[in-house]
Amino acid sequence: MDLFTSWLIITAIVFSLSLFGIVVLVKIGHPGFLMFFGFWLAILLILGAYFLPPEIASQDTREGICAIGGVLAFFGAIGSFSVIADTLGF
Repeated sequence: MDLFTSWLIITAIVFSLSLFGIVVLVKIGHPGFLMFFGFWLAILLILGAYFLPPEIASQDTREGICAIGGVLAFFGAIGSFSVIADTLGF
C-alpha cells in the first residue's frame, strides 16, 4: 500500500468518526466549528491530490499534498473530539 492510500484510509476513518461531532456542533453552535472546517479542508486537499493528473504533479508532489492534508485532518480530529468531550461534560 502506498502513502496516498494509507492517508486516504486514515482520513476516511477519522471522517466517519467525526460525523457525530458535526451534528453536535450544528445543534449547539460551538466555536470549535473552525476545527471541523479545517478537517473538511484537509479532506478536499487529499481528494484534490488524488485527482491531479500525472502531467501536472509528480507522485512526490501528490504524496506531499496528502501528507499536509493528513496532518490537518489529524489536528482537526483532535479538536473535534475535544469539542465533543466538552459538550458532553467530560
